Amino acid sequence: MVINQQKSCANCKHCLVGKFCSPEWISKVDAGKNQLLYRKGQYIFYEGALVFGLHLVTEGKVKIISNVSGSKEQIVRLATDGHVLGRWGDKEDIYENSAVSLEDSVICFINNDLLHDVCLANPEFTFQLMKYYASELRKSGKQIKCLGQMPVKLKIVETLLHLVEIFGLDSKRNIAAAISRQEIAEMAAVNMEQVSREITALKKRRIISTNGKQIIINDLEKLQEIVATQMDILDLDS
Repeated sequence: MVINQQKSCANCKHCLVGKFCSPEWISKVDAGKNQLLYRKGQYIFYEGALVFGLHLVTEGKVKIISNVSGSKEQIVRLATDGHVLGRWGDKEDIYENSAVSLEDSVICFINNDLLHDVCLANPEFTFQLMKYYASELRKSGKQIKCLGQMPVKLKIVETLLHLVEIFGLDSKRNIAAAISRQEIAEMAAVNMEQVSREITALKKRRIISTNGKQIIINDLEKLQEIVATQMDILDLDS
């Protein structure tokens, strides 16, 4: 669904274009981009589809998923305001993953030809985009290492902390995104029963509480302490 009143890159405080492109190129991107509203649960792009350009999250929350066994999904990354989805691609490049909106989200799309010209004309934008990809690659590598060696409890606690890092906490200390137990399981590479069991254990210790799908973080420092202690034991930070 096309937005009737598009938000300018210059007025988007998280936008890489607005922060690192010249005023001339901000205007060119505004004129050439598509800004679309994706409803909750709607696919932004599909695994295996051709890459026609770059998606940027203007407002909202998105999960990037992979079908690891043809039917089972795994959440490989989360994104929110200002984050980049997908990548720049050549004519025959395809997406390795799919992107799905976790809530109604506004997404900007810049096609490959326009992105090519923006990168050549704005070296600071290009540099910052490279830094963003390098950071995401580093996080992905750490996640793979951790999930392969962590016990179930630690995987789930680490996932809760990751949700806090990406989406933050609202004024009532809720994780600022409605995440299901199944989605937590897909992020932590465990099953839903294990998630429910560990959440119940954390609730008994009053570290967290719940209200429907909402998870309330009562003691963030205690969650961080659980991970830090176990990381030292497992030596996963090296």
